[in-house]
Amino acid sequence: MAIRFNYPIEFTTLPEYCAHRGQFVRVVRQCTNLECDPACQPMYVIIASDGWRGHAALSELEDIPDMILPRAPTHRITKS
Repeated sequence: MAIRFNYPIEFTTLPEYCAHRGQFVRVVRQCTNLECDPACQPMYVIIASDGWRGHAALSELEDIPDMILPRAPTHRITKS
């Protein structure tokens, strides 16, 4: 399963977060209450393919189901 980081476009004060908006990330673990305000939980530590690490709210993480390729068409042989 792939996870996309959907950082809101109206948030512009954290340029490194904006730069990773829309990218696929790996969720490392849930943040501890020392890493973020307990009132903001659940928050997660995420890592992007370039090594950038950040925190994301659950609402900013989108599960992308595995891509399923369509079956090859079958051809019927008909007798003329």
